[in-house]
Amino acid sequence: MITPRFYFLPTNIVYIFAVIIFFICGILWHATSMPLLLPTTLIAMLTIATLTTKKNVAKNTLLVALASTAFFAGNFRYKQQIAAQEYFFKKTRGKTFDIIATVQNMQKNDGAISPFCSTLFVKKIKESRENASWEKLRKNIQIYTFKPLALQVADKVKIKQITIKEPANKKFVAYLIKQSIAATIFKKNPSCKVLHRPRYAINRWLHLKKQTILNTLKRKMPRRLFAIFSSLFLGNKSSCKKETDKVKIKFKAWGILHLLARSGLHLILFLLICEYILQWVPLYFLIKQIIMILLSILYLVLSWPSVSFIRAFSVLTAYKACPLLNIKPDLIHIVAIICFTMLLHNPIQIFFVDFQLSFLLTFTLAIFSKIQTKQKRKQKIKN
Repeated sequence: MITPRFYFLPTNIVYIFAVIIFFICGILWHATSMPLLLPTTLIAMLTIATLTTKKNVAKNTLLVALASTAFFAGNFRYKQQIAAQEYFFKKTRGKTFDIIATVQNMQKNDGAISPFCSTLFVKKIKESRENASWEKLRKNIQIYTFKPLALQVADKVKIKQITIKEPANKKFVAYLIKQSIAATIFKKNPSCKVLHRPRYAINRWLHLKKQTILNTLKRKMPRRLFAIFSSLFLGNKSSCKKETDKVKIKFKAWGILHLLARSGLHLILFLLICEYILQWVPLYFLIKQIIMILLSILYLVLSWPSVSFIRAFSVLTAYKACPLLNIKPDLIHIVAIICFTMLLHNPIQIFFVDFQLSFLLTFTLAIFSKIQTKQKRKQKIKN
């Protein structure tokens, strides 16, 4: 083992923890502009190395190398993410554009001033003036309107006279980056033209299927029950916002408002129900694991996932997939790898409470479970 302080963790897990911690330090160094953070981090790396025995020189060197690489990788990824957003606003500030985009999603937010939201993936953009040339741009934008646009998911559209404004609220800009949204636009009646509508599109079929399920449940359920079910088990909080807000007030009075937040608990409940049903079906263990993974994927694509839900889905899917690959599953190992992967893809998530609490709680439970399991094994050996 590398150090007695991590006696309950395998050696490779310590390396992964070091990579995650120093990757986060790299993000913080750029985000907070703290000049003392770099030397502090380097001192911490040397401290980790000195905690090991002299016999593990190669392991010490590898640990410091991984930590150093992770630190500068975190700094680079966060800088890259912020610079891309700043370049977009610099390019579009104070100008009017025509865009060519693909419709990614369409939804209605009950109770909003501009209730209809269309999410577009912009492919090309040009200024709304003569002799302007088209430029490539790969960004997501959201357009809020008073009336629904005559569009469908997967349509290739051209929209004229779009003005993009940079939000004054920096926290909102950070939220947009986290959601992979370049900008939000409010326009009463945008000029839209459908350039191409594919005959078949998987994302359009999934969108229509989700809306069909949602509308069917809305008709057959009492309004308040539908609001809770839609928010918790489907992840859609916009279809019945007024009723959801009324329920939140009562939950807040009792101090149990956190129960209304969709998390991995609801995915676990769904899988427990499926597992209970499958135990009565005479199938091989591996086939049951494959069915569970497929049901998890189906639940994911037919709902509106959050960060905590995606984390739980990734962990459970990896845990179920390990027996298929003849690998002994280790929860701490799986959570650590997924945490690093999500941060590498979207480093700004580290500043949001949902990501922090989601992974911190999961890490804590996984570590305590590991300790208790080892203690029980020791007791069995003694007995």
